[in-house]
Amino acid sequence: IPCNGIIDCLLPELDKILSKLDGQTTDITVSEDNIILNSGEDVFTFQNLKDTFPTVETNKADFICSINDFATELKTQSEFRSKDELRLKFCGSFLEFTNSGLIITSTDCHKLKTTKLICTPRIEVNFILPAKSCKLIEQLKINSCDIYKQDKNIIIRTLSNGYLLEFVCLELDETYPDY
Repeated sequence: IPCNGIIDCLLPELDKILSKLDGQTTDITVSEDNIILNSGEDVFTFQNLKDTFPTVETNKADFICSINDFATELKTQSEFRSKDELRLKFCGSFLEFTNSGLIITSTDCHKLKTTKLICTPRIEVNFILPAKSCKLIEQLKINSCDIYKQDKNIIIRTLSNGYLLEFVCLELDETYPDY
């Protein structure tokens, strides 16, 4: 978050923040790199992440397809995803794009759930979508989206409240078992 974004968020709430501090002298220093809030012995530093946050050039990605009811179907599979991070290949959902559509599979080695969504992918590809990305899609209720793939990056684009939301997640480098 750039510092000016932090300032925009903090200024309306500044009175509430200052009232929760111990009442000693408060000093706010704003620079290009960070914002420092001093109050007695308490020091809060908000870093500017503009230069350190990784970016991915997404305009060179291969379009896979557009999907409807994506979050709804991922949510029905959430209890089937493994919570055991020692077996990473099960800590996500296996997305398999075939000529007949999208097959989403999740398992924790005891239970397995497979769902088929109707779509027409441009390329046949499969990958494991990490569990944290699945949870984010479920929480944001991204039902209608476009999915792209670029090297090991999975790019999901959707329109939300009139804004283009695009997030990139890293494909798990594991082989999903043949079910």
